[in-house]
Parts: sequence; structure tokens; C-alpha cells
Amino acid sequence: MRTEEDILMEEKAPELSDAQRIRRQVVQGILELLGLSDWMTYSKAIQQTFFVLFIVALGILHVYNAHQAEGMTRRKVQIESELKELKWEYMSIKSDLMMRSKLSDLEQILQPTGLKCSSQPPFKIVVKTDEYQD
Repeated sequence: MRTEEDILMEEKAPELSDAQRIRRQVVQGILELLGLSDWMTYSKAIQQTFFVLFIVALGILHVYNAHQAEGMTRRKVQIESELKELKWEYMSIKSDLMMRSKLSDLEQILQPTGLKCSSQPPFKIVVKTDEYQD
């Protein structure tokens, strides 16, 4: 609510230029539109401008931060699904390779080329080092 002191200060205010008068009328119009003109004056509104701007900046920062967090969460879910898909592909390829490397499968694959599997088990070649010394 406007006090007598506020009214006296407005009356004692020095002569204002046209731009200042228009600005004052705009601010007072906004205060009236919002229903704040009973307890808020032009001078109090100007004093609170930086606080209001600070609160608006914090709000914008909060919205930006929430947007970035949501984007990162979506990206994380996408990467996790790609990782799961690649793991399944790896396991499928590994299983296929294991099936193809069986001896019976190798014989069938190599049969057209004329190669055959050895019927004898592998043996170790041992070389005595005494025979080759000069």
C-alpha cells in the first residue's frame, strides 16, 4: 500500500524528461495491471529490478540445466541400447565361428579344395643341439 511518504517523495521529485516520464508511466501501468500498485511504487520497483533479473537468470539457468540433463540421459539410454545390440552381435559371431571351427565342419569346407585332415595326431619334433655344433 502506498504510504504518505511515497506520495510526498513522488511530488518532490525533480522535473523529469519525456523519456523518464514515459518509463515511469509504463512501470506504473505494469504494476497496476499486475495488481501491485497498492503496495509497490515506481522507486521500489526500480530498486527490486536487479533482484528480479537475478531470479529470472536463475530460472533460465535451471531450465537450461534440466534440458542438458535430459539430453544426456537420452544419449546414455541410446548408447546402452547400442552396446546391448553389439554384445548380442559379438556373441552371435563368436558362436558361429566356434561352430565353423569344428573338425567335421572344416572337413566339409575343405573337401572341394582337396585338402584332408591328418589321421595321425600331431607330434613334437625334438632337435638335439649337440649334432649341429661345429
